[in-house]
Amino acid sequence: MIFDWIKKPAKNASLGLMFALLLAVSFTYSSGASAAGTNQSIVSEAGKVVTVTFDTYAAQSGTLAELKTRISVERNFSGSFTALGANDTIAFSGTDVTAGQPAVLTVTLETPLAENYYYRIKVNAGALLDNSGGPRGEFTTPYMSVVVPQITGKEQTSRSDSELKVYFNGSVTSLLSDEELRSKFLIAQDGVNYQPLPEDLRVQTWQWGENFFSIYGSGAPIAQGPHTRLKIKSGTLLVSGNNAVPEMDFDIGAPRIQNATISEDFREVTIAFDEEISVTDGYNLKSYIYKYRHGYYYSSGLSNADTVSINNDKIVISLAEPLSGSKVQFSIYPYAVRDHNGNFRSGDNLTTPLLTGNMADITPPEFMDSYLSDDSKTAYFVYNEEILPNREDMAGSIQTGNDDPLPAGVSVTVSGNTLAIYNPQGWETDSSFRFPNNIVKDVNGNVAQNDGYWSISGLYPFYFSADEEGWFAADSKSLFIWFNEEIADNTFVTGTSHLKEKLSISTDGGMTYRALSEQDRVSVAGNNLFVEFKEPPLDGGYVFIKIEAGAVTAKYPFAKPNDLIEVKARYSLPEVTGFFRVAKPSEFVFADNPIWRSKVKQVYLYSHAGARALSSSEYTLTAGKLTVNAGVFLEGDWYKLAIDADGYARKLVEGRGVAGAIYYMTEPVMTTTNGLTATIDVFDRYGSNYSNSTGTQAIVFELMNGTTPVSIVSADLKVATGTYTVNFNVADAATNPNYTVRAFIVGRYDNDPSSVSTNMATIISQSEMNLYKLYSEID
Repeated sequence: MIFDWIKKPAKNASLGLMFALLLAVSFTYSSGASAAGTNQSIVSEAGKVVTVTFDTYAAQSGTLAELKTRISVERNFSGSFTALGANDTIAFSGTDVTAGQPAVLTVTLETPLAENYYYRIKVNAGALLDNSGGPRGEFTTPYMSVVVPQITGKEQTSRSDSELKVYFNGSVTSLLSDEELRSKFLIAQDGVNYQPLPEDLRVQTWQWGENFFSIYGSGAPIAQGPHTRLKIKSGTLLVSGNNAVPEMDFDIGAPRIQNATISEDFREVTIAFDEEISVTDGYNLKSYIYKYRHGYYYSSGLSNADTVSINNDKIVISLAEPLSGSKVQFSIYPYAVRDHNGNFRSGDNLTTPLLTGNMADITPPEFMDSYLSDDSKTAYFVYNEEILPNREDMAGSIQTGNDDPLPAGVSVTVSGNTLAIYNPQGWETDSSFRFPNNIVKDVNGNVAQNDGYWSISGLYPFYFSADEEGWFAADSKSLFIWFNEEIADNTFVTGTSHLKEKLSISTDGGMTYRALSEQDRVSVAGNNLFVEFKEPPLDGGYVFIKIEAGAVTAKYPFAKPNDLIEVKARYSLPEVTGFFRVAKPSEFVFADNPIWRSKVKQVYLYSHAGARALSSSEYTLTAGKLTVNAGVFLEGDWYKLAIDADGYARKLVEGRGVAGAIYYMTEPVMTTTNGLTATIDVFDRYGSNYSNSTGTQAIVFELMNGTTPVSIVSADLKVATGTYTVNFNVADAATNPNYTVRAFIVGRYDNDPSSVSTNMATIISQSEMNLYKLYSEID
């Protein structure tokens, strides 16, 4: 155990003071040496404000007026710099070592920089001071272009709308970490009440020129209605390299089809969306409307005589000929329509089936697909519309692949749009069948006119089911049930879904079921059925969901309804992370949940040698930490650790057994200019070759006055090979020779002294460190 002083702190050492001091220090990391004077220049307020942030020490040498005279601007590759104008203003804040704040120069221009041109700002030599009090040299910012950030489009991607892409008029980047970036976004599903992004959503930008950022999650739609809005805090994103995006608040709800109706004469189809729509520029809407029958595409589009118009939130299709056939659906090409705020979907826009009646139907039924029942005793042949037998002796009219009659005892039935051949002995998957072309007719008597036969072979069971286990998102309110096929809501009546009424919930182990609450929501997207609970149904344990038969259908290859489904779901928790150490205890940390810990029943270890349950003497489970004894793991072997808790999803962590130190580290090197600065070099011995389950670590600096602890600096981050620097704000740094700094890398460090874990680093010399870094670069 490190930090033995924590158990017996010196009388003049206050833990409260030590942790308060964390706010008065600066901690920095770099992956390699940086050139003095480099900086980041950000343009904002439509080219009026340029903010230059310094990454090395800078202080003001004279008055602000004198500093202004030493700043000039080069415009559009002119090669010459001009002084700031009389009405241009500047502001400067020097490096604040105590607060850990860099120096910042802000230039506000009376005349904005013109868009799409390039500029540089120069600060003359001597205008600023370095950390020794001497003059800094002249420096010039890199060229920066001016682009006024504008949103050019918003797209709901994937069939389940589980990803949102927001497009800008230039490449989109961010200087923030993933978690910082995510924290700058707020969402309001009702358009009014803003909340932080749910735990399962992530924000991603690309550093190499993509002109959009995306928000993506685990499957649920990002925008759950037409009024959903997204808010981005000012300065979160940069467009075209250095143009700060101001605070933005905008609508992201893409239009979705609500229902479709047909007129009494079957000549006018009205497709209603959940908000007003318009045609996307460059699209002829009529050319992007298609017909489906029984889930199958069967028409290239509308005829030349048909017309299409938009009336607020509706697409109205006027047909020259009455629509015929049963269960006809219309599909709108995803990109063809958008709302007035530029939102559009890239997933399916498919209407519910329209009941057209029998009017003017002169098209014979078409065979679409075939499959075997789960027990392989029934062969099903699916047509594109409802069919009737067209032979008195159906069984006698069908042959097997060798032109033989069907075996004795086989029966043939017709129901809906399906012909079924039942064999009590069962069919082989390579069975072949031969049918007369005119063996069936539709409800209007249409039958294939040509004589002859058609054959099919190679039938397989079509399994349509849900996973036996659903899973909860980290908020314990969002339940996901996955099906093996893309699904559709099968409960629409006159445009209204009754899907929620087909689900019931049990919180007593499946003994009793009740209806979902009025505030709960149910939806389908892609292969998933989602249940959004107003409040978590349980604090922990199992939740059972029952889905009535026929509540949903498989969309492809044909609309097969579900059987009665009962799904068991267990709660999830934040991830477990850590290293598999050989000669020292292995500590796997997690966000503590006392209820979950009390439900842990067993810890299993999987390796190339097989699987076994760890005995209770091989591990201990405490608040936020699972510790496995030294000697359980072998160097170089790959392991997977599984934690089973009653009523919760299994938690997994995997990695390779490692011996010795995980990190090499140099002794802290101290300088005493402007306080006390300590720097260490770190070498990651294993890097990405070890595991993806290592999580973050805590790098800790401890300032000592002789043997007395003075202050602690701790940062929780993904420790990698690089240089780490910390600044302590002590006034007598230059005159007190008793100051020393110790450094450690541990799995976790917080205010609880008992939670401090073992040191993961071994001290080596700077020469050895340089060799390790050199060898790693050669490799």
